[in-house]
Amino acid sequence: MPNITRLSLLTLLITALLAGSAAAVDYPVGDLDEDRRVNIQDLLIFAGYWLDEGCSSPECETDLDDMGGVDGADFALLAENWSVGPLVINEIMYDPRDQNSGSPYTDDDDFEYVELYNIENYSVTLQEHDSELGIDVGWKFTDEDESIDFTFPLATTIPPGGYLLLVKDEDAFNYRYTAGGGAAILEWGDGKCKNGGEKINLQMPGDMEDGERCYIRVDRVNYSDGSHPENCPGGEDPWPSEPDGDGQSLHSTG
Repeated sequence: MPNITRLSLLTLLITALLAGSAAAVDYPVGDLDEDRRVNIQDLLIFAGYWLDEGCSSPECETDLDDMGGVDGADFALLAENWSVGPLVINEIMYDPRDQNSGSPYTDDDDFEYVELYNIENYSVTLQEHDSELGIDVGWKFTDEDESIDFTFPLATTIPPGGYLLLVKDEDAFNYRYTAGGGAAILEWGDGKCKNGGEKINLQMPGDMEDGERCYIRVDRVNYSDGSHPENCPGGEDPWPSEPDGDGQSLHSTG
């Protein structure tokens, strides 16, 4: 949300599809926490019953197809009604240029930033509780090769309809831009977004497996600079080229 020129980008987000018999059902199939959305919170509930042959409706609500057990067929029903959110990657400044010859910052990459947007009507705190270890674990923001591997400080919260700015260098960001809407700013420090494009990910912590923390994707953008058709379906790169060093950012239309 900084005050700069923005471009629309092709959003890869899929909007929610309501169940076919909505007239007779208060909640979409897969809405296990009954908030009228099928999202990551429902997936976490669902995962707790995965491959549980003893889970059978109506006593076990995770048996979505009423066939007994929790398996791929139930997951397909949950995925069919999946909703975007609660946070999305809303804006990406991946290849800035220093337009001020008098700037004290000599590395253009210092001006990189990514904006997150809370699409929900409730606050989202970017941490989860690990009940087995008795600790809270922060969400993460990473890029494809994990040159950026940022863990959000505990208690980081984005209000309803609010924004949070992740920046490479906070001083450089404040030198050039002005964060609007009272958006909080966090500095990721090491690593940079690839100028030619890559996948960037917002992730929430899951369970531990073999001593390693697993993470669940909340949102991902696989952006490009408009000049890599070999990496795009159909051999055509639909991404705009202007953000590739012209001082503009990619901005979600979703």
